[in-house]
Amino acid sequence: MLGYDSWGQWQFMYTAYFDDSGKESGERWVVIGGFLAHEFVWQAFAPRWAHELRRHDISTLHMKDAIQRTGEYQSWSIEKRNEVLGDFLTILKTSHLIGFAVGVDAPAWKAYLQTHRPKEKLSAMEFCFMRILRLVTDRMAKVQPPDRILLCFDTDREFASARLNLWNELRARPQYAGLNAAVSAIGFANVEQVQPLQAADMLAWLARKELVQHTGGHESIPLYKELFAALPGHPVEYVFQGWSEEEIKKHLPLSAPVASDAPPSSSPDA
Repeated sequence: MLGYDSWGQWQFMYTAYFDDSGKESGERWVVIGGFLAHEFVWQAFAPRWAHELRRHDISTLHMKDAIQRTGEYQSWSIEKRNEVLGDFLTILKTSHLIGFAVGVDAPAWKAYLQTHRPKEKLSAMEFCFMRILRLVTDRMAKVQPPDRILLCFDTDREFASARLNLWNELRARPQYAGLNAAVSAIGFANVEQVQPLQAADMLAWLARKELVQHTGGHESIPLYKELFAALPGHPVEYVFQGWSEEEIKKHLPLSAPVASDAPPSSSPDA
């Protein structure tokens, strides 16, 4: 639910931060990933993340640039990069966050629409957005009385306006009635200024990389394994859906709505 702060202003008890990874124009998998937590969890998280940024003398953490060691990370050795990313992974593993990620095989999604729904203009990334909304609202509804949440996304010019429009459209659909009960607002913020969005970027990048590795018949990369190697007393809570061509055909039959209620299994096998 919403509560009042000391100034008598409304505040959100839960906030979920999400970012995306991958482009439909040139990559097979596109992903939205991020974390949900109570405000007191985020209040403890933010200074820890900011401290690591200062300790490693960087302004922000952006996974694509960090992995490639470009921009402000160009002076790093591979060993330094892995050490720094490990420090941020430790924060994720010890902050009691609830992780969510949804990935879609973009060419398979495009082929599905062209064959079965030629009038449908929903992109693969927008489908990820719809599934993320459903996962978060379903999770929030399990605990009564329900708390109200704020959804926050990166201010990506390519996706922000489309997500806002789609969110308003979904609120009117019967199968998304939980949105009105759980989500009070959707917002957009600068990833460089909002540390939880940097955490979301990290998870989204790792989730997409895991799908790429799995599709290619390769093992998970060490960073992905490290994230889910739970520390004593700190298990990582994480829901991961991968919509492959097989899962799209299985859960989205011709007569079903695009955002089927039936989810794929929560693993990269999906």
